[in-house]
Amino acid sequence: MKEKFTFLTALSWLVQVGVSVAFPLVLFILLAVFLRNRFGIGNWIIAAGVGLGVLGAAGGLYGSLRSLHRLGKNEKEPPEGFNGFEEDLWTISDRSNRISSLWRWEKPLLRS
Repeated sequence: MKEKFTFLTALSWLVQVGVSVAFPLVLFILLAVFLRNRFGIGNWIIAAGVGLGVLGAAGGLYGSLRSLHRLGKNEKEPPEGFNGFEEDLWTISDRSNRISSLWRWEKPLLRS
């Protein structure tokens, strides 16, 4: 089951990268063709649409690869407890900080 899950995960990432690269390119080219046909703008608008589409595709590729890299990074392992204590030290310190913040004394507001 684990192999099937990783295959489906990799397939979904591949589809996401493909869509994030192809969609901006196609969208800007179609927009440029529409503007040329509708308003009679010169052919330079097609070149501008292709340029903007390539920039959008590069941005989509960069974002997808960055999130894939972040997903693949190993998270920092919390330190192990000592003497066989099962609860990790991160949880203990978080809990003690939350408890101490509940018992802090605050000055009452003075009304004039």
